[in-house]
Amino acid sequence: MRLNIQDHADWLIQQGMACNDIAQLVAGLCRRLIADGLPIWQASIAMPSIHPVYRGVMASFTRGAETVTENDEYGSSSEESFARTTVFHLLENDLLFGRWQISRGEGVELYPDLAELLQKGGTDHVVNLVAFPTEVALRGMAFSVTTDCLTGFSDLHLETLKALLPSLGLTCYRMAASKTATDMLAVYTGARTSVHILGGETQRGAGGALHAAILMADLSNFTARTESHSREEIVAMLNQRFELVGQNVEEHNGEILKFMGDSILAMFPADIESPNEACRNAIASARHILSANAALNNDRLRRSGPPVDIDVVLHLGEVFYGNIGARGRLDFTVIGPAANETSRLEKLCDELQELSCFPKASRRPAALHASDWETSNCAGFQNLRECSSSPEASRRDEHRNCVQLLKWTTTLGLTMPASSSASQLVRRTQPCDCPLSMSSGSGVP
Repeated sequence: MRLNIQDHADWLIQQGMACNDIAQLVAGLCRRLIADGLPIWQASIAMPSIHPVYRGVMASFTRGAETVTENDEYGSSSEESFARTTVFHLLENDLLFGRWQISRGEGVELYPDLAELLQKGGTDHVVNLVAFPTEVALRGMAFSVTTDCLTGFSDLHLETLKALLPSLGLTCYRMAASKTATDMLAVYTGARTSVHILGGETQRGAGGALHAAILMADLSNFTARTESHSREEIVAMLNQRFELVGQNVEEHNGEILKFMGDSILAMFPADIESPNEACRNAIASARHILSANAALNNDRLRRSGPPVDIDVVLHLGEVFYGNIGARGRLDFTVIGPAANETSRLEKLCDELQELSCFPKASRRPAALHASDWETSNCAGFQNLRECSSSPEASRRDEHRNCVQLLKWTTTLGLTMPASSSASQLVRRTQPCDCPLSMSSGSGVP
Protein backbone atom coordinates (compact mmCIF):
# COMPACT_ATOMS: atom_id res chain seq x y z
CA MET A 1 0.00 0.00 0.00
CA ARG A 2 1.43 3.38 -1.07
CA LEU A 3 0.24 6.42 0.90
CA ASN A 4 0.43 9.79 -0.82
CA ILE A 5 1.28 11.78 2.30
CA GLN A 6 2.60 14.82 0.44
CA ASP A 7 -0.50 14.96 -1.76
CA HIS A 8 -2.69 14.96 1.33
CA ALA A 9 -0.54 17.62 3.00
CA ASP A 10 -0.75 19.84 -0.09
CA TRP A 11 -4.52 19.39 -0.17
CA LEU A 12 -4.76 20.44 3.49
CA ILE A 13 -2.81 23.63 2.81
CA GLN A 14 -5.09 24.40 -0.14
CA GLN A 15 -8.12 23.96 2.11
CA GLY A 16 -6.56 26.34 4.59
CA MET A 17 -6.50 29.03 1.92
CA ALA A 18 -9.92 28.35 0.42
CA CYS A 19 -12.21 26.98 3.12
CA ASN A 20 -13.64 28.06 6.48
CA ASP A 21 -15.74 24.95 7.15
CA ILE A 22 -14.15 22.37 9.46
CA ALA A 23 -16.91 19.88 8.60
CA GLN A 24 -15.90 20.09 4.95
CA LEU A 25 -12.26 19.78 6.01
CA VAL A 26 -12.62 16.63 8.13
CA ALA A 27 -14.98 14.95 5.66
CA GLY A 28 -12.71 15.67 2.70
CA LEU A 29 -9.58 14.49 4.50
CA CYS A 30 -11.21 11.27 5.71
CA ARG A 31 -12.54 10.41 2.26
CA ARG A 32 -9.07 10.94 0.78
CA LEU A 33 -7.44 8.77 3.44
CA ILE A 34 -10.06 6.04 3.09
CA ALA A 35 -9.45 5.99 -0.67
CA ASP A 36 -5.74 5.63 0.13
CA GLY A 37 -6.32 2.59 2.34
CA LEU A 38 -6.79 3.91 5.90
CA PRO A 39 -9.63 2.04 7.65
CA ILE A 40 -11.31 5.15 9.09
CA TRP A 41 -14.79 4.62 10.47
CA GLN A 42 -15.28 7.80 12.50
CA ALA A 43 -13.20 10.96 12.93
CA SER A 44 -13.60 14.41 14.42
CA ILE A 45 -11.84 17.76 14.63
CA ALA A 46 -12.47 19.74 17.82
CA MET A 47 -11.29 23.28 18.52
CA PRO A 48 -11.93 25.78 21.31
CA SER A 49 -13.88 28.97 20.62
CA ILE A 50 -13.47 32.50 21.90
CA HIS A 51 -17.14 33.28 22.34
CA PRO A 52 -19.43 34.30 25.22
CA VAL A 53 -21.81 31.37 24.62
CA TYR A 54 -19.77 28.54 23.08
CA ARG A 55 -16.68 26.95 24.58
CA GLY A 56 -15.79 25.01 21.44
CA VAL A 57 -16.82 23.55 18.09
CA MET A 58 -16.52 19.99 16.79
CA ALA A 59 -17.11 18.49 13.34
CA SER A 60 -17.72 14.72 13.33
CA PHE A 61 -17.36 12.41 10.33
CA THR A 62 -18.87 8.92 10.09
CA ARG A 63 -18.27 6.75 7.05
CA GLY A 64 -21.44 6.57 4.98
CA ALA A 65 -23.24 9.30 6.94
CA GLU A 66 -23.52 13.07 6.92
CA THR A 67 -20.82 15.07 8.69
CA VAL A 68 -22.19 17.00 11.68
CA THR A 69 -20.96 20.23 13.29
CA GLU A 70 -21.79 20.97 16.93
CA ASN A 71 -21.17 24.01 19.11
CA ASP A 72 -20.51 23.15 22.75
CA GLU A 73 -22.12 25.69 25.08
CA TYR A 74 -20.76 26.75 28.43
CA GLY A 75 -22.45 25.18 31.43
CA SER A 76 -21.88 22.83 34.32
CA SER A 77 -23.15 19.76 32.45
CA SER A 78 -20.88 20.54 29.51
CA GLU A 79 -17.86 20.93 31.78
CA GLU A 80 -18.63 17.67 33.57
CA SER A 81 -19.00 15.79 30.29
CA PHE A 82 -15.73 17.16 28.92
CA ALA A 83 -13.89 16.09 32.09
CA ARG A 84 -14.74 12.47 31.22
CA THR A 85 -13.23 12.50 27.72
CA THR A 86 -9.95 11.26 26.28
CA VAL A 87 -9.07 14.78 25.10
CA PHE A 88 -9.38 16.10 28.65
CA HIS A 89 -7.12 13.25 29.84
CA LEU A 90 -4.41 14.27 27.36
CA LEU A 91 -4.66 17.95 28.27
CA GLU A 92 -4.48 17.28 31.99
CA ASN A 93 -1.40 15.11 31.57
CA ASP A 94 0.39 17.35 29.01
CA LEU A 95 0.23 14.66 26.33
CA LEU A 96 -0.14 15.16 22.59
CA PHE A 97 -1.01 11.57 21.64
CA GLY A 98 -3.23 8.87 23.02
CA ARG A 99 -4.34 5.45 21.80
CA TRP A 100 -7.00 3.14 23.22
CA GLN A 101 -7.54 -0.29 21.70
CA ILE A 102 -11.13 -0.43 22.78
CA SER A 103 -11.73 -3.93 21.39
CA ARG A 104 -9.45 -5.02 24.26
CA GLY A 105 -11.39 -2.92 26.75
CA GLU A 106 -8.80 -0.13 27.08
CA GLY A 107 -10.35 3.00 28.60
CA VAL A 108 -13.90 1.76 28.22
CA GLU A 109 -14.68 1.95 31.94
CA LEU A 110 -13.08 5.41 32.33
CA TYR A 111 -14.43 7.24 29.30
CA PRO A 112 -18.10 7.06 28.25
CA ASP A 113 -17.27 8.09 24.67
CA LEU A 114 -15.06 5.00 24.28
CA ALA A 115 -17.74 2.74 25.72
CA GLU A 116 -20.19 4.12 23.16
CA LEU A 117 -17.72 3.58 20.32
CA LEU A 118 -17.16 -0.03 21.41
CA GLN A 119 -20.89 -0.65 21.55
CA LYS A 120 -21.26 0.60 17.97
CA GLY A 121 -18.43 -1.57 16.63
CA GLY A 122 -15.28 0.48 17.14
CA THR A 123 -12.02 -1.34 17.77
CA ASP A 124 -9.21 1.24 17.95
CA HIS A 125 -9.29 4.94 18.88
CA VAL A 126 -6.49 7.48 18.39
CA VAL A 127 -6.31 11.14 19.47
CA ASN A 128 -3.68 13.64 18.31
CA LEU A 129 -3.42 17.15 19.77
CA VAL A 130 -1.80 20.11 18.02
CA ALA A 131 -0.94 23.19 20.07
CA PHE A 132 -1.61 26.67 18.68
CA PRO A 133 0.47 29.80 19.43
CA THR A 134 -0.05 31.00 22.99
CA GLU A 135 -0.90 34.67 22.30
CA VAL A 136 -4.66 33.99 22.43
CA ALA A 137 -6.99 31.61 24.26
CA LEU A 138 -7.17 29.16 21.33
CA ARG A 139 -5.09 26.38 22.90
CA GLY A 140 -5.09 24.00 19.95
CA MET A 141 -7.06 21.33 18.13
CA ALA A 142 -7.83 17.65 18.64
CA PHE A 143 -7.95 15.18 15.75
CA SER A 144 -9.64 11.94 16.82
CA VAL A 145 -9.86 8.88 14.57
CA THR A 146 -11.61 5.55 15.17
CA THR A 147 -11.57 2.36 13.12
CA ASP A 148 -13.91 -0.63 13.08
CA CYS A 149 -11.26 -2.83 11.49
CA LEU A 150 -10.75 -5.99 13.55
CA THR A 151 -6.97 -5.55 13.58
CA GLY A 152 -7.11 -1.85 14.46
CA PHE A 153 -4.68 0.74 13.09
CA SER A 154 -1.29 -0.42 11.83
CA ASP A 155 1.98 1.39 12.52
CA LEU A 156 1.90 2.75 8.96
CA HIS A 157 -1.58 4.17 9.55
CA LEU A 158 -0.44 5.92 12.71
CA GLU A 159 2.69 7.28 11.00
CA THR A 160 0.53 8.69 8.19
CA LEU A 161 -1.77 10.49 10.60
CA LYS A 162 1.23 11.89 12.50
CA ALA A 163 2.88 13.12 9.28
CA LEU A 164 -0.24 15.10 8.36
CA LEU A 165 -0.55 16.88 11.71
CA PRO A 166 1.58 19.96 10.86
CA SER A 167 -0.47 20.72 7.74
CA LEU A 168 -3.76 19.89 9.45
CA GLY A 169 -2.86 21.97 12.50
CA LEU A 170 -1.88 24.98 10.38
CA THR A 171 -5.12 24.80 8.41
CA CYS A 172 -7.20 24.47 11.57
CA TYR A 173 -5.39 27.39 13.20
CA ARG A 174 -6.14 29.60 10.20
CA MET A 175 -9.80 28.55 10.32
CA ALA A 176 -9.99 29.11 14.08
CA ALA A 177 -8.43 32.57 13.79
CA SER A 178 -10.84 33.55 11.03
CA LYS A 179 -13.83 32.19 12.94
CA THR A 180 -12.76 34.03 16.08
CA ALA A 181 -12.46 37.33 14.22
CA THR A 182 -15.86 36.88 12.59
CA ASP A 183 -17.60 35.71 15.77
CA MET A 184 -16.18 38.35 18.08
CA LEU A 185 -16.75 41.23 15.68
CA ALA A 186 -20.38 40.13 15.43
CA VAL A 187 -20.62 39.85 19.22
CA TYR A 188 -19.10 43.26 19.92
CA THR A 189 -20.36 45.27 16.93
CA GLY A 190 -23.37 43.34 15.56
CA ALA A 191 -23.73 41.01 12.58
CA ARG A 192 -24.49 43.74 10.02
CA THR A 193 -21.72 46.03 11.23
CA SER A 194 -19.14 43.24 11.38
CA VAL A 195 -19.73 42.49 7.70
CA HIS A 196 -18.90 46.11 6.86
CA ILE A 197 -15.73 46.01 8.97
CA LEU A 198 -14.47 42.70 7.58
CA GLY A 199 -15.35 44.00 4.12
CA GLY A 200 -12.74 46.73 4.52
CA GLU A 201 -14.74 49.72 5.80
CA THR A 202 -12.17 50.56 8.48
CA GLN A 203 -10.98 54.09 7.74
CA ARG A 204 -12.21 56.91 9.93
CA GLY A 205 -15.14 58.62 8.24
CA ALA A 206 -15.92 55.63 6.01
CA GLY A 207 -19.65 54.92 5.84
CA GLY A 208 -22.76 56.40 4.33
CA ALA A 209 -26.32 57.59 4.77
CA LEU A 210 -28.82 55.03 6.02
CA HIS A 211 -32.57 55.37 6.40
CA ALA A 212 -33.67 53.43 9.47
CA ALA A 213 -36.20 53.04 12.22
CA ILE A 214 -34.34 53.68 15.46
CA LEU A 215 -35.12 52.10 18.82
CA MET A 216 -33.71 53.20 22.14
CA ALA A 217 -34.43 51.29 25.35
CA ASP A 218 -33.45 52.54 28.79
CA LEU A 219 -33.89 51.20 32.33
CA SER A 220 -35.91 53.61 34.46
CA ASN A 221 -34.39 54.96 37.70
CA PHE A 222 -31.19 53.05 37.08
CA THR A 223 -28.92 55.52 38.89
CA ALA A 224 -30.95 55.16 42.08
CA ARG A 225 -30.80 51.38 41.80
CA THR A 226 -27.01 51.40 41.60
CA GLU A 227 -26.92 53.07 45.01
CA SER A 228 -29.22 50.54 46.67
CA HIS A 229 -28.15 47.27 45.04
CA SER A 230 -24.90 45.33 44.99
CA ARG A 231 -22.68 45.26 41.93
CA GLU A 232 -23.61 41.64 41.29
CA GLU A 233 -27.33 42.46 41.42
CA ILE A 234 -26.90 45.39 39.03
CA VAL A 235 -24.91 43.31 36.53
CA ALA A 236 -27.51 40.52 36.67
CA MET A 237 -30.32 43.04 36.20
CA LEU A 238 -28.63 44.65 33.20
CA ASN A 239 -27.82 41.33 31.55
CA GLN A 240 -31.37 40.05 32.00
CA ARG A 241 -32.95 43.17 30.51
CA PHE A 242 -30.37 43.52 27.74
CA GLU A 243 -30.97 39.89 26.77
CA LEU A 244 -34.70 40.59 26.64
CA VAL A 245 -34.23 43.65 24.42
CA GLY A 246 -31.57 42.07 22.21
CA GLN A 247 -33.61 38.94 21.56
CA ASN A 248 -36.68 40.90 20.49
CA VAL A 249 -34.68 43.31 18.33
CA GLU A 250 -32.95 40.47 16.49
CA GLU A 251 -36.17 38.48 16.07
CA HIS A 252 -37.66 41.46 14.23
CA ASN A 253 -34.71 41.97 11.84
CA GLY A 254 -33.10 44.73 13.86
CA GLU A 255 -29.56 45.07 15.15
CA ILE A 256 -28.15 46.41 18.39
CA LEU A 257 -25.67 49.17 17.64
CA LYS A 258 -24.48 50.10 21.08
CA PHE A 259 -24.83 49.53 24.81
CA MET A 260 -24.59 52.85 26.65
CA GLY A 261 -24.64 52.31 30.40
CA ASP A 262 -28.21 51.18 31.06
CA SER A 263 -29.40 52.05 27.52
CA ILE A 264 -29.48 50.21 24.20
CA LEU A 265 -29.48 51.80 20.76
CA ALA A 266 -30.77 49.62 17.91
CA MET A 267 -31.82 50.14 14.32
CA PHE A 268 -34.09 48.57 11.71
CA PRO A 269 -32.77 49.49 8.21
CA ALA A 270 -35.56 50.93 6.06
CA ASP A 271 -36.32 51.60 2.41
CA ILE A 272 -36.52 55.39 2.15
CA GLU A 273 -39.42 55.13 -0.34
CA SER A 274 -41.32 52.53 1.67
CA PRO A 275 -40.23 52.40 5.32
CA ASN A 276 -43.36 50.60 6.52
CA GLU A 277 -41.80 47.17 7.01
CA ALA A 278 -38.97 48.56 9.13
CA CYS A 279 -41.48 50.56 11.17
CA ARG A 280 -43.67 47.51 11.71
CA ASN A 281 -40.63 45.53 12.83
CA ALA A 282 -39.58 48.27 15.24
CA ILE A 283 -43.08 48.59 16.68
CA ALA A 284 -43.44 44.82 17.06
CA SER A 285 -40.07 44.70 18.77
CA ALA A 286 -41.10 47.45 21.20
CA ARG A 287 -44.37 45.66 21.95
CA HIS A 288 -42.63 42.41 22.74
CA ILE A 289 -39.93 44.12 24.80
CA LEU A 290 -42.48 45.78 27.06
CA SER A 291 -44.74 42.74 27.37
CA ALA A 292 -41.79 40.46 28.16
CA ASN A 293 -40.51 42.94 30.73
CA ALA A 294 -43.97 43.09 32.30
CA ALA A 295 -43.82 39.31 32.73
CA LEU A 296 -40.41 39.62 34.41
CA ASN A 297 -41.75 42.33 36.70
CA ASN A 298 -44.73 40.18 37.68
CA ASP A 299 -42.29 37.46 38.67
CA ARG A 300 -40.23 39.99 40.68
CA LEU A 301 -43.36 41.19 42.48
CA ARG A 302 -44.26 37.62 43.43
CA ARG A 303 -40.81 37.38 45.01
CA SER A 304 -41.30 40.76 46.74
CA GLY A 305 -38.84 42.51 44.44
CA PRO A 306 -39.41 45.98 42.97
CA PRO A 307 -40.32 46.17 39.26
CA VAL A 308 -37.72 47.28 36.72
CA ASP A 309 -39.35 49.40 34.03
CA ILE A 310 -37.92 49.84 30.54
CA ASP A 311 -38.54 53.03 28.55
CA VAL A 312 -38.71 52.49 24.79
CA VAL A 313 -38.46 55.22 22.15
CA LEU A 314 -38.94 54.75 18.40
CA HIS A 315 -38.02 57.15 15.62
CA LEU A 316 -37.52 57.12 11.86
CA GLY A 317 -35.00 59.09 9.83
CA GLU A 318 -31.71 59.28 8.00
CA VAL A 319 -28.47 58.74 9.88
CA PHE A 320 -24.78 58.45 9.02
CA TYR A 321 -23.76 54.83 9.55
CA GLY A 322 -20.02 54.36 9.68
CA ASN A 323 -16.68 54.87 11.43
CA ILE A 324 -16.47 57.63 14.02
CA GLY A 325 -13.69 58.16 16.56
CA ALA A 326 -10.00 58.73 17.14
CA ARG A 327 -7.32 57.74 14.68
CA GLY A 328 -6.51 54.43 16.31
CA ARG A 329 -9.78 53.78 18.17
CA LEU A 330 -12.99 53.77 16.14
CA ASP A 331 -16.64 53.03 16.71
CA PHE A 332 -18.93 51.88 13.91
CA THR A 333 -22.18 53.59 14.85
CA VAL A 334 -24.91 56.02 13.77
CA ILE A 335 -25.02 59.78 14.17
CA GLY A 336 -27.35 62.49 12.93
CA PRO A 337 -30.48 64.46 13.88
CA ALA A 338 -32.69 61.35 14.01
CA ALA A 339 -30.33 59.66 16.50
CA ASN A 340 -30.12 62.85 18.58
CA GLU A 341 -33.90 63.26 18.61
CA THR A 342 -34.29 59.65 19.73
CA SER A 343 -32.04 60.32 22.71
CA ARG A 344 -33.97 63.47 23.64
CA LEU A 345 -37.28 61.66 23.31
CA GLU A 346 -36.08 59.01 25.74
CA LYS A 347 -35.71 61.67 28.42
CA LEU A 348 -39.40 62.53 27.97
CA CYS A 349 -40.50 59.06 29.04
CA ASP A 350 -39.83 59.84 32.70
CA GLU A 351 -41.32 63.34 32.45
CA LEU A 352 -44.53 62.03 30.89
CA GLN A 353 -44.51 58.88 33.03
CA GLU A 354 -44.78 56.81 29.88
CA LEU A 355 -43.15 53.51 28.98
CA SER A 356 -42.91 54.43 25.30
CA CYS A 357 -42.71 57.52 23.10
CA PHE A 358 -43.01 58.15 19.38
CA PRO A 359 -42.26 61.35 17.44
CA LYS A 360 -45.08 63.68 16.39
CA ALA A 361 -47.52 62.33 13.80
CA SER A 362 -46.16 64.51 11.03
CA ARG A 363 -42.83 62.66 11.27
CA ARG A 364 -44.33 59.18 10.78
CA PRO A 365 -45.15 57.26 7.59
CA ALA A 366 -48.87 57.63 6.91
CA ALA A 367 -49.24 54.42 4.91
CA LEU A 368 -49.23 52.17 7.98
CA HIS A 369 -52.63 50.77 8.87
CA ALA A 370 -53.80 51.51 12.39
CA SER A 371 -53.86 47.80 13.20
CA ASP A 372 -50.06 47.95 13.09
CA TRP A 373 -50.24 49.96 16.31
CA GLU A 374 -52.78 47.75 18.12
CA THR A 375 -51.84 47.34 21.77
CA SER A 376 -54.99 46.11 23.47
CA ASN A 377 -53.70 42.59 24.06
CA CYS A 378 -50.15 43.56 24.97
CA ALA A 379 -49.56 43.57 28.72
CA GLY A 380 -47.04 46.20 29.67
CA PHE A 381 -47.63 48.33 26.57
CA GLN A 382 -50.27 50.48 28.21
CA ASN A 383 -48.75 53.96 28.19
CA LEU A 384 -48.36 54.77 24.52
CA ARG A 385 -47.72 58.40 23.59
CA GLU A 386 -46.66 60.44 20.62
CA CYS A 387 -44.37 63.31 21.48
CA SER A 388 -42.81 66.27 19.79
CA SER A 389 -39.18 65.63 18.93
CA SER A 390 -38.32 68.80 20.87
CA PRO A 391 -38.35 68.29 24.66
CA GLU A 392 -37.97 72.03 25.12
CA ALA A 393 -41.17 72.67 23.17
CA SER A 394 -42.98 70.06 25.25
CA ARG A 395 -41.97 71.71 28.51
CA ARG A 396 -42.67 75.22 27.23
CA ASP A 397 -46.16 74.36 26.05
CA GLU A 398 -46.94 72.14 29.05
CA HIS A 399 -46.84 69.02 26.89
CA ARG A 400 -49.31 70.44 24.37
CA ASN A 401 -47.38 68.63 21.63
CA CYS A 402 -47.94 65.29 23.38
CA VAL A 403 -50.49 63.57 21.12
CA GLN A 404 -52.02 60.18 21.74
CA LEU A 405 -51.37 57.58 19.09
CA LEU A 406 -55.11 57.05 18.79
CA LYS A 407 -55.55 60.76 18.00
CA TRP A 408 -52.75 60.55 15.44
CA THR A 409 -54.26 57.62 13.57
CA THR A 410 -57.68 59.31 13.57
CA THR A 411 -56.21 62.57 12.25
CA LEU A 412 -54.56 60.69 9.39
CA GLY A 413 -57.91 59.15 8.48
CA LEU A 414 -56.83 55.60 9.30
CA THR A 415 -59.48 53.06 10.27
CA MET A 416 -59.21 51.63 13.77
CA PRO A 417 -60.13 47.95 14.26
CA ALA A 418 -63.83 47.61 15.11
CA SER A 419 -63.04 45.69 18.28
CA SER A 420 -60.79 48.43 19.63
CA SER A 421 -61.70 51.27 21.93
CA ALA A 422 -59.79 54.22 23.30
CA SER A 423 -59.62 52.66 26.73
CA GLN A 424 -58.20 49.46 25.25
CA LEU A 425 -55.60 51.18 23.12
CA VAL A 426 -54.36 53.96 25.40
CA ARG A 427 -54.31 54.18 29.19
CA ARG A 428 -52.45 56.90 31.06
CA THR A 429 -50.98 56.63 34.52
CA GLN A 430 -52.10 60.20 35.32
CA PRO A 431 -54.20 62.91 33.58
CA CYS A 432 -52.53 65.16 30.99
CA ASP A 433 -53.59 68.74 30.30
CA CYS A 434 -52.82 68.49 26.60
CA PRO A 435 -56.05 69.50 24.77
CA LEU A 436 -55.45 66.83 22.13
CA SER A 437 -55.11 64.00 24.61
CA MET A 438 -57.69 61.93 26.46
CA SER A 439 -57.85 60.41 29.91
CA SER A 440 -58.37 56.70 30.39
CA GLY A 441 -61.83 55.60 29.35
CA SER A 442 -62.68 58.59 27.15
CA GLY A 443 -64.26 58.12 23.77
CA VAL A 444 -62.76 58.46 20.35
CA PRO A 445 -62.47 62.17 19.40
